[in-house]
Amino acid sequence: MWTAYHSHETIASTTQPLQLDDAVEQVENETDVHRQALEEQRMRTLEIAEHDQQSRTLLAQALSKNTQLIQEVVTTQANLLAVMTDLAAIKKQYYQAKLATV
Repeated sequence: MWTAYHSHETIASTTQPLQLDDAVEQVENETDVHRQALEEQRMRTLEIAEHDQQSRTLLAQALSKNTQLIQEVVTTQANLLAVMTDLAAIKKQYYQAKLATV
């Protein structure tokens, strides 16, 4: 009976280190998987950040062009108003001259 118990104890003591080794290997494998996932996530984050920067640059360029176009529209409207004012003055002179001849 002592021999059977001793044999069981020997088997248990030899399987425990194997189980511990298996557990360590499993944890190492899982750690590697998590590291790889984190690296992939970091790369995606960098890609998103680069795309975001490109988008911001394009937006800034579009806003600058929009501002330029608005300035051109305002200038054109001011010129049109000046022309219409001159035209109104010419019409006034025309009608005054026409009334003077009647």
